[in-house]
Amino acid sequence: ASVYDVVDEYGDIISQGAYDSVLSSGVLPKMFFNHLSYNNVPIGIWLKMWSDINGLWVKGRINLELEKGREVYSAIKQGAVDGLSVCIDVSEFESDDSGHRIITRVVGIPEISIFTFPANHNARLTDVKSKLDKTKTLSDYERILRDVGLSKSEATAFVSSLKKSVLLERDAGNKIDELYSLVMSIRSH
Repeated sequence: ASVYDVVDEYGDIISQGAYDSVLSSGVLPKMFFNHLSYNNVPIGIWLKMWSDINGLWVKGRINLELEKGREVYSAIKQGAVDGLSVCIDVSEFESDDSGHRIITRVVGIPEISIFTFPANHNARLTDVKSKLDKTKTLSDYERILRDVGLSKSEATAFVSSLKKSVLLERDAGNKIDELYSLVMSIRSH
C-alpha cells in the first residue's frame, strides 16, 4: 500500500517506521476505489495490515455483492487497475534540501484505496485471489453456489448436469470456464 523511501507525485517520502503507531493501534482503514469516500460505501474491507523493511502491506476482501466491488474486481483481474493509495494523517515530518516532505510519523490511516494512478508508483497490488481460484473439486463449486443463494439440491443438480456435459465434451476446459462465468453471473444477481 505504501513503499518507503520513494518520492511520490506530491514530493512526499514515507520513512521506515512512520506507520508504527497506526499499526500498534490495531485500527484497520476503510477500502475505497480512487479515494471516492464521500457519499460512497466502502467496496470491501482490509483484513490485515503490517509493515516490513520495504513498506506498508495490506490484505483485504472486495465485496462482490456491490456493483462497484464487482467492477473494480473485474478491472483488477483484467490488469486495468493495479495500484494502491494511502490516505494518511501526518503527525511529524521533516524537509530535505530538495523540498521533499519526509514523513516520519503517521497517526492515522482513514482509508486505503485501490487506485488507478497511485501517487507512489511502487504501491501496487501483488496478488489477487478468489474463492473460485481455490476451487479444486465439483463439491467446491456446489459450496460456492450454495453460498450465493442456491439450495443444496439446486447446487447439486446444477453441478451434476454440468459434470455430465463435461464428460460428453472433449474440451472440458471450456466447460470449466463456462462454469466460472455462470457462477460469477449468479453471484452478481
